[in-house]
Amino acid sequence: MIEKILHIETERCLLDLYSVENQNIQFQKTRKEFQGDITLVVFPFLKYSKKTPEDTAEEIGLFLVEKSSEVTSYNVVNGFLNLTISEDFWIKQFLKVYKDNEFGIINPNSNSPTFLVEYCSPNTNKPIH
Repeated sequence: MIEKILHIETERCLLDLYSVENQNIQFQKTRKEFQGDITLVVFPFLKYSKKTPEDTAEEIGLFLVEKSSEVTSYNVVNGFLNLTISEDFWIKQFLKVYKDNEFGIINPNSNSPTFLVEYCSPNTNKPIH
């Protein structure tokens, strides 16, 4: 969910800052030694910004903090923009899931696949009949 929102916001940012559209926007998990929830890979945008990876990441990070209610802060590590997502966003997502009694449940229909689940004895690793 957050990736979809950030993808739209990043597209808006790239159009506003560098007048480019339909870019390959890549997010990845932020490495645990850095602060942030999700990381934007900035390298693909350097040919449009004509700036260093750090300067490009700074510009995009500043734009996202100013224009997106989901992003509260950022930090730059080379060509990687580590974004911190607001607590409000996470709380709203949690409450949405909490209030949905059907969350995670998919009712089968005539096109649903059938699965066989086989359990093994923990001591012998043989199937239990």
